[in-house]
Amino acid sequence: MIEREVSGFLASPHDALKHFIKKKPDKTDRLIFNCMAQLLCLNVRQNLLCIVLSLSRMLD
Repeated sequence: MIEREVSGFLASPHDALKHFIKKKPDKTDRLIFNCMAQLLCLNVRQNLLCIVLSLSRMLD
């Protein structure tokens, strides 16, 4: 169940957030959501780093 929620969140964070708010989250849901949000932030940071490195290589 958690894997499905995480993959759904990464595929569509906006829809997952709307579902999460409607659901009246309990403590476990909040913990899962925090973990998913951190995964997403990490993924975004990694992608930005890759973009910056690619651009710097192109400019050299």
